[in-house]
Amino acid sequence: EYSRKTAISERTSEDKRKSVRGPITDSAGRIFAVNSPYFALVADAKFIEDPVATANYLGELTHKDPATLIPMITKKFREVKSKGKVTQEVSNRNILLDARVPVDVEQAIFKAKGGKTPSELEMEAADKKRVLTKQQSDAKKEQNKIIIRHKKLLEGIVLREVPARQYKQSSLAGVVIGTATIGKPKPTASKKGLMPKPVDPDANNDSDRLYGRSGIEQYCDKQLAGKNGLIRAEHDNS
Repeated sequence: EYSRKTAISERTSEDKRKSVRGPITDSAGRIFAVNSPYFALVADAKFIEDPVATANYLGELTHKDPATLIPMITKKFREVKSKGKVTQEVSNRNILLDARVPVDVEQAIFKAKGGKTPSELEMEAADKKRVLTKQQSDAKKEQNKIIIRHKKLLEGIVLREVPARQYKQSSLAGVVIGTATIGKPKPTASKKGLMPKPVDPDANNDSDRLYGRSGIEQYCDKQLAGKNGLIRAEHDNS
């Protein structure tokens, strides 16, 4: 039985997918509400080895003063007691550096961390087939060293996607469409003091998703939010 389960686990994989909030349109297909996420810049000091070097490089990318970044990303420790033992752990984790990163800064950080656009990936694939001269090969190696060094400096620096909603027809039926914002609303008891309905385990109940607050966004929240999914794939290891 153990061998069978091991064999199955080795040739199967699971990929959890979060649902994407659906758009709101009218019968003519006009879009009234659509997803428009942005990125926040977050730092985890636990993974930053050289805060001065990281702050200087991050300052170049974000146009922020490195002097203000250094104390935010330098490790701070606190004592934690567990089972009679006292240990030290990093206290400044998930520090918000910028609540809403401009698009040009987002792209610069994405690229510096080694991210590539589809066109750049195509060019990279073409370069692998092309025979390079020694000068071109040396230049590419030097460029790769710089990329590795920059990625090292940005360890612990994260672009975190923040769900948001954009209303295309803001002047038309705004009150009817309503609004949706991030964060799970607190359950409220009814006038009779009854407990709220139990949570649907298959629904998208993530605390960091968009929740309807008014109008259609609220009335049709369950339908718009959808359900989280799971892609289960089986691989041929032969």
